[in-house]
Amino acid sequence: QLELMLLQPSWLSAHVSSQLLSRVHQLDMTRGTADLMSQLQSDKVSSRNLMMEIYFHKLCAAQFAHVVFRANWYFVRTPDRDFRTYKLMSKLEDRGLSGKLVKFEEVG
Repeated sequence: QLELMLLQPSWLSAHVSSQLLSRVHQLDMTRGTADLMSQLQSDKVSSRNLMMEIYFHKLCAAQFAHVVFRANWYFVRTPDRDFRTYKLMSKLEDRGLSGKLVKFEEVG
């Protein structure tokens, strides 16, 4: 299970743990998250419980909810300022479809 926790990206780890839960522990993963949470056995430590916790953790991580909450917190606190994800975001140059570029000689 340690390897499953370390597996990246989060969506892949969530999918692998979902497959393991359905095949090894015969859980119906098509049911909702609340129904699956109700099957956690809080009084005992087991392989199934650990795998379900890893699944829920990686599922939440794959949804990037922390990014949405951070942006929401910022706009509620300072609605009149630009939202910048990092300090030197204004140094990015638009290069069309190839993406953005940071000039490293100007960073610092």
